[in-house]
Amino acid sequence: MRLGDLADGLRSKNAGPLFTTVDILFRRPEAYERVLRSGILTSERIADLYGVPASQVAILPYPIVRSIKVTVPRLRVSGDLDDDDIYGCQQHLPLAGLCIPDEGESPVPADPAARREPAARAAPISRALMESVIYKTITTGSTRLPKDVRAFFEDAIRRETSPAARNGFIHTLKSIDLSEAAGRPTCPDTGWPIFFFKIGNEARLEGGLLALEDITRRQVARATREGFLRSTMKHPLTGQDPGTNVGMNIPDFTYQFVPGADLQVTYVAKGGGSECFGGTRYRMIAFADGLAGIQKFIVDAYAASARAGAICPPAILGVGIGGTANVAANLAKQAACLRLLGSRHAEPRIAKLETDLTGALNRLGIGAMGAGGDISAMAVHVEYAHTHIAGIAVATSSNCWIVRRCTHRIRAGGRVEALDDPDWFEGRP
Repeated sequence: MRLGDLADGLRSKNAGPLFTTVDILFRRPEAYERVLRSGILTSERIADLYGVPASQVAILPYPIVRSIKVTVPRLRVSGDLDDDDIYGCQQHLPLAGLCIPDEGESPVPADPAARREPAARAAPISRALMESVIYKTITTGSTRLPKDVRAFFEDAIRRETSPAARNGFIHTLKSIDLSEAAGRPTCPDTGWPIFFFKIGNEARLEGGLLALEDITRRQVARATREGFLRSTMKHPLTGQDPGTNVGMNIPDFTYQFVPGADLQVTYVAKGGGSECFGGTRYRMIAFADGLAGIQKFIVDAYAASARAGAICPPAILGVGIGGTANVAANLAKQAACLRLLGSRHAEPRIAKLETDLTGALNRLGIGAMGAGGDISAMAVHVEYAHTHIAGIAVATSSNCWIVRRCTHRIRAGGRVEALDDPDWFEGRP
C-alpha cells in the first residue's frame, strides 16, 4: 500500500529557505505503528527519493500525536530564480508514492550485503548542483582565459620579433585582463554554445540526461540575459532571434561515457570568425596523394582562411583525418577546442605531423591579425579515425586566439573540481 493511501494526511512546507519538512499524519494508531514497524522510512531511502545526502535527512516520530516529521534539504533555495515551489508545499509527493510492505514482508532484501548497498550508494547528482556548476562553467569560460592560453600569450610576447605583431599580442592580452577584472566576456563574439559531457557509467543524475540538457539550455539562456553571452544564435532562413542563444539543435551536446560515477562538463564558445568564411574546411584526399596531399590541403586551407580575414590569426588549428566527413569534422573541432595548447599526440607519427604542420604554418609569415610576424599559428592538433579504402576525409577547424574553454567535474559525492585540462582524449592532453 502507498504511504499516501495509508496516512490520513501528508503536507509539506518550508523549514527556512534551505529545508523542507513533510508531515505524515495518522488518525488510526494501527496505521501509524505499521509504518514505523515496516522500517521503510530510513535516511538512505528518503535521500534516494529526493536526491539529497542521507546525512542531511532527519526523521522524527511524534507518538503522542501519531505523526512523523521528515526534513530534507531543498534542491533550490526558496525564492531562487528557477524555484518552482517557493513555499515547499508540493514536496510531499515523493513520500506519498512510497510503498509500505504488508505486515511480515521485509522492505529490504534478506541478504545482509544487499541491505548495506543502499547506504553505500551515493545520492544522485542533484538538479540544483548541476545548475550551479553549468552556470559557473559558462560564465567562467566566457570571462577567463585558460591558463595554457595565457602562458602562450606571455611566451609569444617574448618571442615575436615583429614590432607590430608583438604589440598585437600585448594589447590583446591587456584587453583580456581588463575584461577579466570587470567579469565581462573576453571577446564580443561569444560564439556558438558548445558542450562536451563526460559521464560515468555509474553516474546518477537527478532527472537523467533529459534533465541535464534542459538545465544546460536554461543556464545558456540565463547567461545570455545577464550579459555573459551575446545573443548571436538565429534561425538560418528567417533570421528570427530568440534572444536566448537557445534554438533548434543549439546548444550543441557531445557525450562520452566513461568508467566511474562522475559528471564532467566542458563549455566551449566557438566564435563566428573561426567557424565561418573558411575557418572550417573539408576535402577528400585520394590514397595516392598520401601524406603530402594531406599536408598541402591543410596548409592551403589555413592560408586561405587567414587571407579571408575571418579567423583572427594566430589560431589553434584542429585537424581531423579519416572517417566520414562528419567524423573528420568533429575530430577537427575537438582537437582545436579540447586539447591543451601545444600538446602532442601520443603516437609519434601523428606528433611529428603536428610539429611539421605548426612549423609550416608559422613560416607563412601571417603574424598576429595578419600584421606579419614569426607566429602565425598557435598550434596544430591532429586527431584521426580509421577510414575507407576509397579515400581519406580531412577536415580543419580553427579556434581563435582568444580561446574560450572551461571544465568542471562533479564527483559522485557532490564535490566540485575546476579542471585546467578537459581530458577528452583517453587520458592524454
